[in-house]
Amino acid sequence: MVNTSVDASTSSEIELLEGGLFKRTIFETLSANGDTADFILQNPTSSGVVAKLSTVGVAAEGKGYLESFKNPTVTAIGTTLTPVNMRFDKSDGSQSNLAHGGTYTGGTTLGQELLAAGQKGTAPTTTAFGNTLLYPGNAIRFLLTNEAGGNSDYAFTFEWLERRSGLFPPQV
Repeated sequence: MVNTSVDASTSSEIELLEGGLFKRTIFETLSANGDTADFILQNPTSSGVVAKLSTVGVAAEGKGYLESFKNPTVTAIGTTLTPVNMRFDKSDGSQSNLAHGGTYTGGTTLGQELLAAGQKGTAPTTTAFGNTLLYPGNAIRFLLTNEAGGNSDYAFTFEWLERRSGLFPPQV
C-alpha cells in the first residue's frame, strides 16, 4: 500500500492540497513610452471565499513602473483571464475574477515600483503580496506603465489562494 498523505505546514501547501491555488501568466507588448497594461483581481461579493494574493511577478524587457491600488472603481471589467488550478487533478475554478484592459480608476495607492530593464528570459521582478487578503467585495489593481522609450515586452504572473472557510483569519 502506498502512503499518499502529505504533511502540509504552510497555508499555500494546505490550499494546494485542497484545490484552491490559482495561477495565470500573460504577455503584453507595449509599443510606446507611456503605454499601459492594467490588471485587476476582484473577489466578488457573492464569491463565498477569501482570496489571498501570494505573488505578482513581472519580467520586463524594458524599464517600467508598476503601481498597485486597493478597491479601484471598475467601470468596465475588460477581458477575463482564466487561471489554472495548480492542483491538476481538481476541476474547481477560481471564484475571483482576474481581468485586464478594462476601465479601472482611483483606489488607495498600495505601492509603486520601478521595474529595471532586463532581457527576455530573465527572472521576473516579483512583488510579494503574501499578506494581502481580499475579502468578498474587494479588489486590487495593478497598472504597468512602459518607460522603455519604445517597444517593450512584459510577462506577468499572478498567483493567489482561495479559502472557503477556516484557514485565514476572520475579518475584523
